[in-house]
Amino acid sequence: MDFFRINRTAVVTRPKPALIAWANEIFPEDPVSFEDMDQHDEQDIFLLPDLDGVEEVEAYLKQNVSDLLGALLEDWCMDESDWPSPLDWELFVRFFEYHIETVVVDTVEED
Repeated sequence: MDFFRINRTAVVTRPKPALIAWANEIFPEDPVSFEDMDQHDEQDIFLLPDLDGVEEVEAYLKQNVSDLLGALLEDWCMDESDWPSPLDWELFVRFFEYHIETVVVDTVEED
């Protein structure tokens, strides 16, 4: 199998306890325990344009943070009226750990 690098970067997000606390306030009848969360299944990966370095990726994330948070929060609560406000960078870093990956490798030979 041939692996090849694609011209993309990625950001991997993982919920922090503050997000879980918010979700538990919204849905107290079905609380989530941060300690019981699966370490592998609770992460989201977003493919981004091919950007030059971590600084450019962070600038891109900050420019698009409301869309990013919308996609992430929708997984937890579909009712936007329950979402915290504003959907800004401070909320993002309070609710999510994130890792920037500047190399993305495709292992599939199909389009």
